[in-house]
Parts: sequence; structure tokens; C-alpha cells
Amino acid sequence: MAYSEKELEKWLTKFIHNHPHELITVKKLFDYSHISRATWYRHPNIIKRIEKINRTPVTVAIDKNETPSAKTIISSCKNKNELISIVQSLLDEINSLKISLSKSNIQKLQELIFEMKRIINAQKSMIKQLTSQINGDIATKIIPEMSSQEIIENTNIVSFKEQFSSLFEGVD
Repeated sequence: MAYSEKELEKWLTKFIHNHPHELITVKKLFDYSHISRATWYRHPNIIKRIEKINRTPVTVAIDKNETPSAKTIISSCKNKNELISIVQSLLDEINSLKISLSKSNIQKLQELIFEMKRIINAQKSMIKQLTSQINGDIATKIIPEMSSQEIIENTNIVSFKEQFSSLFEGVD
């Protein structure tokens, strides 16, 4: 019996529907449809379509934010090579995410370091200002407003010994 290309196309579509994600061969089509292999081979457009279908990469239907299950991935593969290809692409994606995350983390850490240096410099400036202010307050409270000569003249030996008693221990 002679089959038209349209009829063979229908059988091919039925086969794909009943055997999703399975590698298509003329032998499998023969077993499924009982149409001789020679008939399939006599239609080069059908053979080209089978080859194209077999070469078409597997797509796994998933929701945007959902990770596919292992079962979904495996059932989407026509053969071991496709499974290997999908697993490799997933591993490549994981690696690219790791790299982008580490770059992102480095950028965040650099920004944090810059901000901390800015804060440290502001704190140093504040410490200098407060130290200067404290030193000024101490100088005006401890040493009355006198000239250096007046301070020396007003210092007597007794007050000097009292101020620096540790230096004069055992000396009378």
C-alpha cells in the first residue's frame, strides 16, 4: 500500500504524542505503525523532519520561579546524551550564578570598606578636635593666665616637691 507524505506525517505525529521525548527511528515507526521502513525512507521530507525533531533540544516546561524536579528533567530527555547536556547546562548556570554572586559580594564589601574608612576618618577628626579642646580646657584651668616667668617665680621649692614627690623620695 502506498502512503502519502500527509499520512506518514499523521503517523509521525501520533507516535510523538504517544512517545514524548523519545528518540524517533524508522524502526520504531515501523513497529508502531506497521508501515514498512522502505515506505518511510521513500519520503525524504519525512526523514528530514525526523532528524530535525531528534536534533531539537529538549525544553523543560516549568514555572518562572520553580526549579524543575529531577523526574521532570529526566522525562524530558530523549537519550543519555540529552540528559548529560541538560545537566551540564544546569551546572554551567550554577557556576555563573556563583561567580556573579561573588562579584556582587565583593562589590558590597568594597562599598562597606569605603564607608568604614570614611567613618574612621570622621572619628579621628572628632578625636583630634576633642583632644585639642580638652587640652585647652586643662591648660586654662590648671595654669592660671600667667606668663612663663610668673609661673616660674611663683613656684616655690615646697610646692615643687609636693607636685613631684616621687622624684624626691629619700632626699631632704
